[in-house]
Amino acid sequence: MSQIERTGAVRTDGRRFPSTSIAGLLAEFGFVRLDLSEPAAGTRSVLARRTDLPALLSASPVIEIRASEPHNLVIRIAEDQWAWETSSAELHAAIDAALRSSLGTN
Repeated sequence: MSQIERTGAVRTDGRRFPSTSIAGLLAEFGFVRLDLSEPAAGTRSVLARRTDLPALLSASPVIEIRASEPHNLVIRIAEDQWAWETSSAELHAAIDAALRSSLGTN
């Protein structure tokens, strides 16, 4: 498995995280199991296609998503910034485009 090689971040300007777009990207790239960490709820593993991932991602203003297959991935959602790290150049570009599009900055 490749190590984290690509990183990115965007300021949110108070916008809501595009949870539906990101959930779709994760499915498109073949992610099955994700670890979600929230300050109030701790860490839990979910099966991406067997849970309402957009609802889970929208439920908390601060959450971290981690996965190691098929690519290393970390997405940190905070009220003022969305940041990500991945081992895949293609996934990095797709996340960057989706987040910037949701902010109207692409």
